Amino acid sequence: MNKKILFVDGDPSALELCRQILRDEFEIATAVSGEEGLLVLGNDDPYATVIAEHVSVDRRRLASSLLPAGDAGSRGKVLGFWLRSA
Repeated sequence: MNKKILFVDGDPSALELCRQILRDEFEIATAVSGEEGLLVLGNDDPYATVIAEHVSVDRRRLASSLLPAGDAGSRGKVLGFWLRSA
């Protein structure tokens, strides 16, 4: 079971709090910007989910990078994607 979560938020203290709370149950990656989040997604194995502060990301670009490429049976980079309000 994939337990990898990527958090994207412009507030480093919020990212650290997420990491501390969830580190025993999940493999946590963080990014302070949408650009950094895209780099993390491009350089790593698939994530179970991405949780992003909506002001930190270019939503279209990030969402398009998460969608499966190719046929309907292919998998994208993540299984779920959430945007949270600041």
